Amino acid sequence: MQELGLGARVEFAPYNQVLHQLLDPSSLLARNRNGINVVLVRLEDLKGITTKAQTIPEIERNVRDLLSALITSVERSAASFIVCLCPASPSQVADPERVSFLNQLETRLSSELAQISGIHFIDTEELKSTYAVTDYYDAETNRLAHIPYRPVFFTALGTLIARKIYALKTIPYKAIVLDCDQTLWSGICGEDGALGIHIDPAHKFLQEFMLRQHDSGRLLRFCNKNNEQDVTADRDHNPEKNVKRKYIVC
Repeated sequence: MQELGLGARVEFAPYNQVLHQLLDPSSLLARNRNGINVVLVRLEDLKGITTKAQTIPEIERNVRDLLSALITSVERSAASFIVCLCPASPSQVADPERVSFLNQLETRLSSELAQISGIHFIDTEELKSTYAVTDYYDAETNRLAHIPYRPVFFTALGTLIARKIYALKTIPYKAIVLDCDQTLWSGICGEDGALGIHIDPAHKFLQEFMLRQHDSGRLLRFCNKNNEQDVTADRDHNPEKNVKRKYIVC
């Protein structure tokens, strides 16, 4: 949060009190008026999911209780909610039937939470694809204190949550203004010509990133001292270049 320039104070609710915090009108979550409420959930920690003896209706009831509690809390809260589904323990993912069942529950949560205004959902796939921490589980700390993850995973989790908060609390940029020479490529297009400039992996990465920004709705603009004809010819005829003239508004 400090790196993103967001002045924030982090407060932790009591251990293992997710439903109580959501339902209690005097809880820490309920008293949060101007911040963001972050709810971390591991499905196997919900009552009934940790043992295979539970029937499917009993397990689904626990998930319905969670959804109901979230709806109740959101309706009376001025704060936005980030609900993050954390990955299961290896014992859970080692069972194909259990994996399939947990995936179905996750899909249901994602679908139903998407219809509730004020809740922003992070599923396990988004977390894994953004920060691929393969060795995330710590059996010893889980046994001693019910802390199931390694520090590197908590770092990834905290970073993703901070980025979500930043997106919710800041005004997004609509336009990106780019220089060309020594920014999108090495060299000077007006002197070196279309094939004389060089695009190394870093320049290629930047260009591909800018195309993704364009595809997400942002406007790309050039601001430089080159002749426009040199820039457009250079960009449209060099096969290594990704940001063609058609992507640039002016």
